[in-house]
Amino acid sequence: MKKSKIILSYLFGFLTSVSISLFVLLLIIKFTVYDKSYITNLLIKNDYYTKVSTEIKEEMEGNTLSTGFTDVILENLFTEEEVVDDINTFINNTYDGKKTELNKDNIKTNLENNINAFLKKSNLKILNQDDVNKFANDLVDIYKNEICLYGFLDNYISTFAKIGRIINTLLIIFSIAIFILLILLKVVNSHYISSSLIASGLIILFVRIFVYEKIDINGLLIITELFSNILRLILTILGKMLLSIGISLIVIGIILLCQMIVIDKIKACKLLKRKS
Repeated sequence: MKKSKIILSYLFGFLTSVSISLFVLLLIIKFTVYDKSYITNLLIKNDYYTKVSTEIKEEMEGNTLSTGFTDVILENLFTEEEVVDDINTFINNTYDGKKTELNKDNIKTNLENNINAFLKKSNLKILNQDDVNKFANDLVDIYKNEICLYGFLDNYISTFAKIGRIINTLLIIFSIAIFILLILLKVVNSHYISSSLIASGLIILFVRIFVYEKIDINGLLIITELFSNILRLILTILGKMLLSIGISLIVIGIILLCQMIVIDKIKACKLLKRKS
């Protein structure tokens, strides 16, 4: 093989390995983190909606302790279906790159009705309406904060959406690049196709090992415990995907390499027989 052909083989092989690795990584992100249906199903399977609803109620109860009211005033302020709808609205807006603004006047109205009913039953009167209004606003804020993750992601929502669009573009670019590079490798030296797959698998495994050694998944705590649980679960799933895909690429590459070696030997044997 000419020296220039050898250099081109190595170059095309390297570019193919990197392109396949990046394509796989982007594809995994595309169909997990950037897939609304996938994330929504993950939340449903892990009772996220119910847990958020429970968390809101518990926080409201804790906020009520110092007011002199009983927990009866917190009854029927919101429904779990309402929590589901609002969380889904937050998710949809996040993927669309929009900040979520929830109007929860219904919670405030329901609370005021419950307070009036409580006061009437207890033969009491409100001494300071401003305190009651502040209390009502605090409860509404508790609801909004739990649904919208305390606004922590607001400054990153537009960037998140842009990254999603960039990923879609890069997937198209890499798919075309891989197709062209595989053809070029076939022309230059077919053996490098299997080697590229093996190298891609090794790169993905390296990324998996390197990233997950830097992250303490079990100790990860961001914004809220419930959100952190989901984030830990996603990272665990991504880690398993990287591991399985990396190993699969290596195995496929080895199988192709063995097939090519066998085919070359058969061709060599046939050639020797013809010469003899």
